[in-house]
Amino acid sequence: MTQATESIPTCAYPGCENRAEPAEPGAPAAAPQYCANPDHNSLGVFRRLRARRKQRKSEREEAKSVGTQNGSSIAPTAADVPEPAPDRAVDAAMQSRAALVHLLERLSADLPGYLEELAVITDSAVAEARIEAITRAAAEQVLVAERRALLAEQAADLAVTELEKAEAQFAAQVDRIRNETADRLATVRAQSSTEIEPEHLRPAVAATPLESAENG
Repeated sequence: MTQATESIPTCAYPGCENRAEPAEPGAPAAAPQYCANPDHNSLGVFRRLRARRKQRKSEREEAKSVGTQNGSSIAPTAADVPEPAPDRAVDAAMQSRAALVHLLERLSADLPGYLEELAVITDSAVAEARIEAITRAAAEQVLVAERRALLAEQAADLAVTELEKAEAQFAAQVDRIRNETADRLATVRAQSSTEIEPEHLRPAVAATPLESAENG
């Protein structure tokens, strides 16, 4: 009994054979359809298809121009010759019919390209998965930046608080030293003025009884 081999999904970009990115675990959206190349996405496919359609249109116009130069153009019809008024309505109808046929042919040629572009544009599951992944990554980066900014702000606040505390302590020490110095200077000045006070300015001391007897 042979076991069925699981097919590996490849990139949906035209011409790319790389492996598609794996789906994120637990992601509710459909698995990604493109590889890790940043240019391989729905928008890139749309642009490639549009360029291919323009190239096909240019090739058809070039082939038509070459055919005209080789003498394969349509010979002048009776429409180029002035006709009586009743025949002009028939000629206008024929020209309108020819223009309509040409328009239908061009639309039928361009219709596959339009359908491919429409399929890419309407692939909303892949687009939503891409947008969700980008939004999630951007939100994580914003969260990390906000955390860093918050830590920096807290560190700045702490530094300012410590600086204010140090300034207050320094101011208190300066005031204490200034007051102590003023008190010491006042004490020294008081002692100095007492030592150099003149004799006659000192208060008289009462004589003892012995000194009074000797003087009498």
